[in-house]
Amino acid sequence: MKLRYVGYGLCILALASCQRVFDNPYDPLNSLRNSNPSNPATWTVTYTAPDAQGGSVPIDPMSYLTAQTATVLGNPGGLARSGLTLSAWRQGTTDYVPGDSLIMTSSLTLTAQWTSSAGGLTTLSASAAPNSSYFHDVAVAPDGSVYLVGSVYGTGSFTFNSKSVSGIYGSGHNALIIKRNPDGTVAWAKSVSAGGNTSVFRGVAVDSAGNAYAAGYQTGTGSFTYDTGKSASGPSTSYNAVLVKYTPSGAVEWVKTASSGGPSNSWNGVAVVGSQVVAVGEQASSATLNWGEFPLHPRAAQEPGWWWPFKPRMAHRCGVTVSGDPLIAPLREPHPPPMVRRSP
Repeated sequence: MKLRYVGYGLCILALASCQRVFDNPYDPLNSLRNSNPSNPATWTVTYTAPDAQGGSVPIDPMSYLTAQTATVLGNPGGLARSGLTLSAWRQGTTDYVPGDSLIMTSSLTLTAQWTSSAGGLTTLSASAAPNSSYFHDVAVAPDGSVYLVGSVYGTGSFTFNSKSVSGIYGSGHNALIIKRNPDGTVAWAKSVSAGGNTSVFRGVAVDSAGNAYAAGYQTGTGSFTYDTGKSASGPSTSYNAVLVKYTPSGAVEWVKTASSGGPSNSWNGVAVVGSQVVAVGEQASSATLNWGEFPLHPRAAQEPGWWWPFKPRMAHRCGVTVSGDPLIAPLREPHPPPMVRRSP
């Protein structure tokens, strides 16, 4: 009799333990499973492809209970877009490929993502151009967009993947910046809209918000216009370093050039460092060049006629903060870097 009593007690204990496992309040899905047992919530997966030029989106007919698994579909309806291939389905900031599993806790909408049909190696060049065009630098934004900078030579329309841009100066280069979307299409292409001489972008960097900073030079003391109401002129009759901030939509937020000083100067590169934008470049002669309240490079007076290269952790670090305020931070080095004589 005692044995039967002990066995019965163990059985009751085991059943109680199982019940506690199923009703565990710390299970993150438990409240969803049992919120309304008589009428449980169901979820759906919807596919959309607003940029498709043909075909149809896949349809998932299932209604899923919470914690059930849905499988990401492929492209059975032959969705198509010129020059591109459907590569993934995006929900929020996450991309899913066919066959991936989704643990359902709410209804989802998946949007088609596209990549170039050329595969991993893609190119971008002018499909229509009256003259030469050049790319000098490239930077990638957090969302996968790509910014390219350089120049187009002469006037006339240059077309990059259906987006056209025209040079304004017929006898030289015109600064160029292009934003390319993650899918390989071109979002926009910009150049100067007014300017009576050569301009070139040599470097580009992108901050965490997707703003692009194009660095280079414009020639002569005349005014160059980079966007409506956004113009700048430099003090040198030769090169003038210029730094331009573009928003993700292509609007110019500000343009910076030196405020005074006579030597030729230009930016050769740019980088985003924390909350600052640091440009590196060069200037000629012993004259002082001013960016706002700061002299750009007083040490040039030590060697008249030489160009001093600006490099991070060498000589002086020069740049402009994201808010547009000029800065210069001298870095003391035990041995100065070698200087480079520029040919006339």
